This record gives sequence, structure tokens and C-alpha cells, in this order.
Amino acid sequence: MSVPGDVMNWSSASYRLDELERKFTFPCVVRLAEGFCSDSESEGFSKDDIIGIDSKLVLHKVAAHFTNRKSGVRPTKGEYDFGYERLSDEILVPLNYKGKAKVQTCTGKTYTTVKDLIADFPRFAKICRTLKAYSADDQPMDLPGGSTIELDRILPGRNIKPDVLCIKFNVSGKPTYAKVAVTERAEIQCESDETEYTIKEVIDRLVNVSHYPHAF
Repeated sequence: MSVPGDVMNWSSASYRLDELERKFTFPCVVRLAEGFCSDSESEGFSKDDIIGIDSKLVLHKVAAHFTNRKSGVRPTKGEYDFGYERLSDEILVPLNYKGKAKVQTCTGKTYTTVKDLIADFPRFAKICRTLKAYSADDQPMDLPGGSTIELDRILPGRNIKPDVLCIKFNVSGKPTYAKVAVTERAEIQCESDETEYTIKEVIDRLVNVSHYPHAF
């Protein structure tokens, strides 16, 4: 049998939602001291609403907005900083959203240093001329022009040696890893990426990895 809210016993003090877990055990029933307005009717609450809280769930979200490439903007030779216009206010997307997305790349852009390549951090790139690298066991090697590589991650340098970019490529159909110093000069061209990513994969691989402090 349900009990009307006005005859239930409530605490004399009000608490923030993040305080409930420390002061009370779940599940519990609460009456809201303040309402909350949301663009989504299902996510809004009114003052004096009575709700049951079963457990605490932390839901990470990604701040984003809809955008569109500005018309009339064309890249000049060696320049791929396209203009974009914001089409919406900030939106919050759950990090565990299962929908897929493709990443906009600077396909065709040519980099003359590994440091510049890291600044954009495309997933795939093509070596245009021989690139000096080191194998996984630190043996020097040359990567020939025309080779397609996949950028993997950045490893900190040891002692006084510079940081290195870890890359992956195929040799006789087998994946092989190599390391290239971030100070190395190069001629590398960005390749298109048709991979479909989840939001979490975009954050883990393309955002966190590309925030390399020495690349700027």
C-alpha cells in the first residue's frame, strides 16, 4: 500500500545528491527540495517529487557540438586548416554510446617532420621517401617510400634520447612494429581512414593520444 508523501517522515536537513551515498544507504526514498529543468521531459524533475534511488551510477559524457565545414574554404598547398561553423549549442554524449562515427582526416596533407605528423595524429599515413626508424629491439632500419603505416602511440625517450612514435606496418602480410624519433625529418602523407569508431574509441585513440605536449 502506498503512503502519501505528506505523511511520510523526512529528514529536517536537505542534501545534495552526491552527499546521499555518504550519509545514507541505498536503496532509499527522497523528496526533492528543488526541481530540475531539462530539455528532455523524461530527465526533468519538479520540487517535492518523490523518487526512489536504488544505487549510484557514474555516467561519463563527452561535450561536443554539431558542426559543418564552411563553404568556400579551400586548402592551399600545404594548408589544411579548414574553417568550420558551429551549428548547435554544446551537447553531451554518453561515453558508452554504441553508435559509430568516422573521423575527419586531412587526407593528402604532407608532413615534413614527425613532430608535425603527431600534431594531427592521423591513424594511417604513407611514407613518401625513405624514413629512418628502429625495430622493436632497437636495431636501425629504413622504411622505404610507398609504405603505409599506422600510428600507434608515443613512447617517452630514455636518458637523453627524444621521445619516439610507435608505428605499425605489414611485412609479408605480418604486422610489424617500429619506432621513429619525434625529431626525425620526413616526408609523410596523411591517408584516409574509413574506420567506424565508437565515441570511447575516438577519445581513447585519437584525442588522448594526439594531446602530445611536445608537438606544439
